[in-house]
Amino acid sequence: MKGKMADFSCLLADSYRMLREPVLLYVCSKVESREDAEDLVQEVFLRLCGMKVRVCAETVRNLVFTIARNLVTDYLRRLYMKREAVSYVCESQPVSVHDVESRIVAEELRRLFRHKVSVLPARRREVYVLNHFQGKGSAEIARQLNLSKRTVESHLLLGRGEVRAYMKQFV
Repeated sequence: MKGKMADFSCLLADSYRMLREPVLLYVCSKVESREDAEDLVQEVFLRLCGMKVRVCAETVRNLVFTIARNLVTDYLRRLYMKREAVSYVCESQPVSVHDVESRIVAEELRRLFRHKVSVLPARRREVYVLNHFQGKGSAEIARQLNLSKRTVESHLLLGRGEVRAYMKQFV
């Protein structure tokens, strides 16, 4: 059993050394942010490490790129949904005089959104605002607030979840 574990560890280490750059190039070609691309590549290899099934050297390359493709697809789906929601809720859209009801509904949604953000716990609100309204990435926020990147990501995850759950009541 120990021999198989050592073999798997060697396979993972070799795969990381050989495939990290090609996978990063692939992900960078699909994702706008280099920082997000590096996070996704890291997640690819974390998922490979967590595989419960036996991985062999002959198939590891295909498996790594399949994981990468799936992660990129999920990332882009979330990104497009976020952009669509932000566009709908946060941005002013020209409304004709005849569409007063739509304008009122949109303004009410923006007001509810701003309210929910304002009642988030202080540090979570600060991280959320820097990311959502100022477009700063996790690493940049971590440096600015002197926090770990993991802490920033945790605040973002919780903040997004709270805002999404709150807004779902009204949409």
